[in-house]
Amino acid sequence: MNSKNVIRIIVGATVISGVVLLNYWLCGKQQNTIVWVNLSKVYNEFDLKKELEGKFKIVQTERKKILDSLELNLKVLGNQVELTKGKDEVKLYEFQMKREEYLTKKEQFEQDNAQLQGDYNQQVLTQINQYVKEYALSNNYSYVLGADGTGTLMFANDGKEVTGDILVYINNKYKGIN
Repeated sequence: MNSKNVIRIIVGATVISGVVLLNYWLCGKQQNTIVWVNLSKVYNEFDLKKELEGKFKIVQTERKKILDSLELNLKVLGNQVELTKGKDEVKLYEFQMKREEYLTKKEQFEQDNAQLQGDYNQQVLTQINQYVKEYALSNNYSYVLGADGTGTLMFANDGKEVTGDILVYINNKYKGIN
């Protein structure tokens, strides 16, 4: 997952978490306890993210194998066409069809990979937001701020950081322990 996507995901998670917790506070359940988490660390160390990343790599590797096989066949046909100097129209036609198949499959796999990666990222964010909300409510926190290096949080007392607690909670929740 590239860093731009991770940053977008983290910013999105921050906004969603903030809105949910602000709404909770505005409904009269305020305790005025403010804590913060390192969003990048929570995202990157969440077991679901690691699991889905592993699944994505498997899918990506299998698709690459298919493309490599198609490419090898295309090169063999290309060499055969060269040997006949393009005079064998059957081989030339077969080469053109295989080239089109390869290019179509490559484009399809790139789109499918991007879609799958986006789906997995959304799944991770949705789960993190749900678990953070549950954690905040169970600990009577009014706010959980996400520190992500984009200026959202400029200062926080170390005593109020709950990143480690959040990581333990969300990973245990994901494993069905809580």
